[in-house]
Formats: sequence, C-alpha cells, structure tokens
Amino acid sequence: MVNEPQDSTSFTVTGGVGSASYTVSEIADTATRIARLAEQMSPLIDRMGTEHAWLADAALSAPFYPYDATHALQSAVWHGQSLRVDTAALAQQASQAAANYEAAEAAAANRMATVRQAKALNHGLLLWALGPMMPLALVSDLHRLLKDSREKGLRDTAEAMINDTPAYLAGLFGPGTAAAFMLAFGGTKDAAAAGSKAPVVLRGLMDAAGLLRPGHIEVRQVPVHEWSPPRNAAQAVREDGGQSGELTVDLAGAMLATNEAYGLPGGSISVEKVERYDGTAVWAVHLPGTEVWSKLDSSNIFDMEGNLEGLTSEQRAAFAQQDVLVQELIKEALRQSGYKAGEEVLLTGHSGGGIHVAAAAADPEFLAEVNVKIVLVAGAPIRHADIGDDVDVFELSSVDDIVAAADAGQRHESKNWVSVTTRRPPMPEGASAVDIAGQAHDMGNYLEDARMLDASGDPAIEGVRDKLAVFFGAGIAGATVKTTKWAYQGSDINDPRPEKQGPSPAEIAKGHEKLKHSGMHYTPTQAQ
Repeated sequence: MVNEPQDSTSFTVTGGVGSASYTVSEIADTATRIARLAEQMSPLIDRMGTEHAWLADAALSAPFYPYDATHALQSAVWHGQSLRVDTAALAQQASQAAANYEAAEAAAANRMATVRQAKALNHGLLLWALGPMMPLALVSDLHRLLKDSREKGLRDTAEAMINDTPAYLAGLFGPGTAAAFMLAFGGTKDAAAAGSKAPVVLRGLMDAAGLLRPGHIEVRQVPVHEWSPPRNAAQAVREDGGQSGELTVDLAGAMLATNEAYGLPGGSISVEKVERYDGTAVWAVHLPGTEVWSKLDSSNIFDMEGNLEGLTSEQRAAFAQQDVLVQELIKEALRQSGYKAGEEVLLTGHSGGGIHVAAAAADPEFLAEVNVKIVLVAGAPIRHADIGDDVDVFELSSVDDIVAAADAGQRHESKNWVSVTTRRPPMPEGASAVDIAGQAHDMGNYLEDARMLDASGDPAIEGVRDKLAVFFGAGIAGATVKTTKWAYQGSDINDPRPEKQGPSPAEIAKGHEKLKHSGMHYTPTQAQ
C-alpha cells in the first residue's frame, strides 16, 4: 500500500507482477519447463546408451580394446540418467511447493471464514441470553458497525455483514435456531464462494413469483447523432455508421471510453476497432452500469434482471431465461462491426457492466465465439467469476463502494488478476453513508483514480499498462491509437407467455367416461 497524506488518494494493489501469487506462478511455470527439460534429456541419454553398446560390440574384434572410450560413454549414460531423475524430482518439488502455497492460502481463508461465522453465532447467542436487555445490545452493535464502516470502509463492512448476518440472526433466535443453523450450514467454509449463492436464490425466487419474464434481444445500430457527446464532431460518419477517433492506451483511456458509454441511449454499448501496425485488428467493447432501477424487468438490458443474468450466468440452465442478453448484444455488435473469429478483444465495464464483462470472460460458450484477452472493470462485484489464466483482469474498487461488496468474496490474488482498492480523501464532516457510497461508486471518480494510477510506479500497474500497449500495438503505454467506433442498442423483448393448452385426448375421454351416467354431455373448454 502506498502511504499518502490523509487528504490524498491512496491505493492498495494485490496480484500481478511483484505479488506473492506472481512469484508462485513463476515457480509453477518454471517447474513445467524443468519437467520438459527432463523429458528432452531422455532421447539424448538413450542415444548415448546405444552408442556405448555399439562401441562395445565393435571393439570385441579390435586388436586393442578402447577401455577409456567405452568407460567414458558408460559413465556419461549413468550420469545422464542420474541427472534426468534429479531434474524430474526438482520439477516435482517446485510444482508441489506452488500447489502447497495455494492450498495453504485457501485453507487459511476458509479457516478465517469458519471462525468469523462461529464468532457471529456466539455473539448472537450472547445477546439472546440478555433477554430484555437485548435491544440495548443491538444498539451497541449498530454503533460499532458504523464505527467499523468509517475505519475499514463501507465495502468491507458490507461484505462482513453479508457473510456473518445469517449466523448472527440464528444466534439471536436462541439455542434451538443456532443448533439447526450449525447442522445445516456449519463446518468448514469455502471463502472463495462466499456470497455466491445469494444471487441464485434471489433470481430463483423472482422467477417463481413471475417477476422476471424470459425474453430475446433486438439490436439496432445507434446513429452518431444520438451519441452524447459525439466522439469526434469533426470526423465524418462512415458509410457503415461508424466514426473515426482516437484512444489513449492506458487505464484512463480505457475508463474514459467506459464513461462515454453512459452518453449513449439506454441499453447501448460501444465497439472500437484498432488496426495494429502488423495489419491485424483488435477490438474494445465498453459497457455502462445499471441504468434502470425502478423496474426489475424492463426493456433496458442494463436493469436488475440483467444484473442477475450476469451474476448467475454459470447457472443459467436453472432459470426460465436461458440467454444472457448483454452477452448476445456484445456478440451481435461485434459481428455487425466486422469482427472476425480469433481477433483479440478487450472488454471494459463499470458497475453492472463490470458484472457482464467478467461473466462473459468466464463463459466457455461466449469465449468460443469471442477471443477475450483483457478485462477492465470498476466498481463491480466480480470476484466469483471463474476467469481463466489466459485472460488478464484489472479490477478497481473503492474502499467505500458497497456495490463492489455485493459478491461478498475475498480479494483476488493471482498472476493475471490485479485488484486495486482506492481510498479517497474523506468527505466533509456530517456526510451521510448514502453520500459516501455515492461518491465511492461514481464513474467520474474512478476515472480520476485511473489517471493517478497511470502515473504509478507499482510493478503490477506497470504490467497492466504494458499489456495494454502490446494488445493495441502501441509500442508504449500512454500512446494514442486510431480507432473506428460504433454504438449498438439492445432491447429486452419479453417473449409472449405460453398459451394454456386445451385438454388432451386422454383427458377428454376421461371426462366423457365420468359424465356419461349423469346424462350430461362433456364438452371440453378450449383455452382462449
């Protein structure tokens, strides 16, 4: 963590170049290369053994037996075999050391999660035992929670609440409820999956209540005159509806393009194409955050239904809506812009948009069509996204951003996943929690954070910028590249509710049989 005065913004960086996880990954990669070296030694050793056998046989008829030469070859074979065994053992030890470190880190996180749950449960039981004094204790807990939020930040406090509140409430309801809770949810915890079930349960309940209706995507290209503001008013509109422009190859440049997505009509994303110096093309797709809060299921794909689709994309088969409509929009937007299979893609998103780009980068079906290489997100709960090591992730969140706490997961610590937590100067005295959370989640503030990070000498941040430069073929970070930009709007069109089917032939026959003795004629009523 970079220590700065209280009135300055500071950053905490985990993962990436220079981190423990990066070193462990390098050890694992080195172990793989050493193991390959051991395998490559085998043909050479076998060849030396063959040559020794040939020389020994050929020398039997010679007037003078070449003891020195045959002994040297035999010794080389023995030493080579010993070296191959030692090399393979070294590779195994290095690989096991990396695996042991990762297992130890996961086990430590799981133990901490188990301890936190037990502590919350016991504390709830203590309050239950207070009887009539319980309300006073609850007020004290609330006061402590508010104090923690000021010291630790709203994000970490909200994560703790999401993870610990069920156990705390079980304790408040007494020993019986606490015992049932322990039987149902006790035992070793999986800290990496903390909070991941909540979106699945919530979406399932909304599905059952009929609050979310399956739909399909309808896509239209957004004319340049509907962009606000236009990317480059001096540039003429192309025949394909795109417009030429520039993109700065650094974190701020990518975040600026994300911020500009908010200026498009609701439910829209932007697509940019960059022709690299070697003649190949790469693409950048920029997503806004949640745009509709007043309705769960609206025509705008960036609503709460859309967020749940992204958060539960791995379990989509369990719900009535099988497609993630935002992913369908990204694929169609790229197709209409001229994307060719295999061309590399950068995805950026803020808030709900960050949920969707992370879900897309973790979705094998999406990756089969779109070659995602880099993901940049700000203020998004993405820690449960199972993104592979071949995709680089940059995640920026504020210590007071409660939206980023929605997944209640632990910070990522890996070679390809760089997480940055920003702590901005405190707001004026008397600012409410709502005000603090609002400024923490604001995209404009994240854009300013990105500008400061671009000036950082942290090796992990430099690593991200260097990868952006390589991706865009810019040579160095901070350079500008020429782009062609398009915008596309996706609308969620609810599918018609399935019509109620009339009775089957078997049901008609059963009705006739049931009523024939009554003298009544059975006439089935068809659904309208």
